[in-house]
Amino acid sequence: MENYPAFVYTTFEQVDSLTTPDSKDTGLYVVNLYDQMQYDASVPPGTRPSAILNTGSSRTLVALPLAGEINSANGYDVIPGKFTVPHGFSGPIKVKNPPVGTSAVFDVNNEVQKAMAKAPGFEKSVWQYYRLVGIQVLPTNEDSSITPKTPDPLTQDYYLANIVVESSQPGIQLFKGGVMDPHPDKKEFTLVAERGLPSILRVNGKAGFPKNVDKVVMGGCMGCHGNAQYPRDNGETGPGPSIFSFLINLDTMSGKGFSADERNESPTKLGVKRLEYLTY
Repeated sequence: MENYPAFVYTTFEQVDSLTTPDSKDTGLYVVNLYDQMQYDASVPPGTRPSAILNTGSSRTLVALPLAGEINSANGYDVIPGKFTVPHGFSGPIKVKNPPVGTSAVFDVNNEVQKAMAKAPGFEKSVWQYYRLVGIQVLPTNEDSSITPKTPDPLTQDYYLANIVVESSQPGIQLFKGGVMDPHPDKKEFTLVAERGLPSILRVNGKAGFPKNVDKVVMGGCMGCHGNAQYPRDNGETGPGPSIFSFLINLDTMSGKGFSADERNESPTKLGVKRLEYLTY
């Protein structure tokens, strides 16, 4: 991965996660483990943040819900009816599939499906029901405008996400920057989306990082994992090595990096230690 210091991220989806073969709604919904959404100073109070999606042939502006309570008034598609959800949680909210698919990925899926269809028994194979969602290879900032211009090819798949794993649009489906997790065990149910926070620091001057840029506000999978880099606010200087793994970062979502005693551990040893912790 010498030329891809931030790693390569990709994901696949079931083709009928939201719509059945006979075009009916599958009814997929999400229950959030938070009941309040807050944004950082990059989103002025009372305004709706937005995501600019580059499909390769056009750009689309998608408005996200307002800060505050997770309800219909603030822009959430809450399913009507009487439901019992745990205290501090919110929902159920209808899962939406934003127009994040790119023309390049569409072409690749068609090409692969045609090639695989030639294999014996493919018409009975489960693989006919899966598709590539997208791929991220290099960090970049989001497009700053939807006015007609030549879009940066790197911003395709900027908001890479899986419809089932990343179901909440403002939480992580259209994620960029940073996020502070809620802590239900501490009776804290507010999610803070820091959409203006640089999430990826320069990786030791490696190839593939934008020239003359020390940090970017990346989105999607890579942007989320970028928060596991260190150092962030631990008093050290410089970007440090590229880790991009929450497995060996005990203060994951805040991006504060390793504790003092952990910095003397090898990544392999830290990984084993963390796996042991998760096992227990």
